[in-house]
Amino acid sequence: MSEADSETFVIKTPIGDCEIPFNRDKIMEFLQEAAHGAENRKTIFGEETAEFLGVSLGNEDEEYEWWEENHVPSLLYDLNQFIHSEYEGFRLTNYNRRGTNHSAVVKKNLDYPHGKESVVIKGTYYLENKDGMKFVLTLNPVEGLNIEVRISYDSSVCSPSDFMEPFMKHHHTKGILKNSSFNSKMEFLKYDEKNWEDIILTEHQRKKIDRNITKFVENMEKFKSRELPLSRGILVVGPPGTGKTLLCNTIMSQTECTFIYITSESVSNRGDISDMYDLARSLSPSIIVVEDIDTLGAGDREQYGGDHPLLGEFLNCLAGIEKNEQVITIATTNYPQHLDKALVDRPGRFDVRIDFGLPDETLRETIFNRYLKNINHEKISFSKLIKITEGMSGAHLKEIVMMAYMEGLEENNYDENFKLKNKLLFKKAEQMKENRSKYKFHAEKEERYEMHN
Repeated sequence: MSEADSETFVIKTPIGDCEIPFNRDKIMEFLQEAAHGAENRKTIFGEETAEFLGVSLGNEDEEYEWWEENHVPSLLYDLNQFIHSEYEGFRLTNYNRRGTNHSAVVKKNLDYPHGKESVVIKGTYYLENKDGMKFVLTLNPVEGLNIEVRISYDSSVCSPSDFMEPFMKHHHTKGILKNSSFNSKMEFLKYDEKNWEDIILTEHQRKKIDRNITKFVENMEKFKSRELPLSRGILVVGPPGTGKTLLCNTIMSQTECTFIYITSESVSNRGDISDMYDLARSLSPSIIVVEDIDTLGAGDREQYGGDHPLLGEFLNCLAGIEKNEQVITIATTNYPQHLDKALVDRPGRFDVRIDFGLPDETLRETIFNRYLKNINHEKISFSKLIKITEGMSGAHLKEIVMMAYMEGLEENNYDENFKLKNKLLFKKAEQMKENRSKYKFHAEKEERYEMHN
């Protein structure tokens, strides 16, 4: 053992330190060989693996992958699709924990955009592709739905990358995540499909949305051929209930690309945002929606010792060294005044701002007509209704129609052919106005209390 290869382990004893020289690499090599031999020799798994790979018992090579729980559903789904498309010759079996006997393959029903599907979570695949490369792939669930993946192979013929690289390419270009909508926890989103007719937009808003999002996605090749940026940042601003979330829902329904939905609660650790942008780039064209960004990149940096915990990472993802090729970021906020200037005052981060203000008189009448179109009602006296609802959002107007219909249905013994009357709409509008006035009073009182304490 050379001095360069040796290390010293020190044990403290009552009579002094005891130094024991050792070679870490040699010890690790010995332990790996011992573990490998103990596990594989004289087991059905070891014998069948060696026979399949064409090597002597115990001479196969192994490498391990770790699939984290939130990524497992999409990886398992894509693994099944990939194996069936690329490996004509394969066998699926399973073994007990020691590998001494065969056992049943274990499957689990997982959620996907098209519904639940049963996928293998514990089993062993014997795979051979058209080029004659052979792999033994063993899936073993650990601590919930985390999956340990063991790849057994003959290193004289191939390497694990010969399997993993094409599989991950399939996962990112043809897999279940491509053109799907999911959140930062990798859960597929379930939402109502919306059409552009379901959202009331001004002509100016619609032009901005088309130019920077929908038409931009459809015409990316034109920008690429002229070496122009293939990323956009759109900040959607407005009070609660004015249609920001509905806009994002409509874009998800009407635009063919990958959607990743992020909230401040789901990205609490450093690296979470970077991971989502890495995924968005690999699954591009993609749209990342950041809901209520003011809770992520909030105002005063001094409050956080010079930086918001996640602000620097988010800024770097928006306009850092890594180009967001074919990635659009849409961020919504109720409080643009709380945003750090580094977020909003630089093109390349947020290039466009779309304002969703409270609806004016004309727009309130349009919104009421939209929600009343499928309800039998008498001729509406809009002049009074519009006056009562001044300062209300589209969500408030929708709730007024909902409350009026519910009470009218009840008063008419749930006869669906009843005619909704003006006075009932006025009554519910007045109730909404009063409730909002009470809320505003209590909110102002609470704010005054906090200022004096």
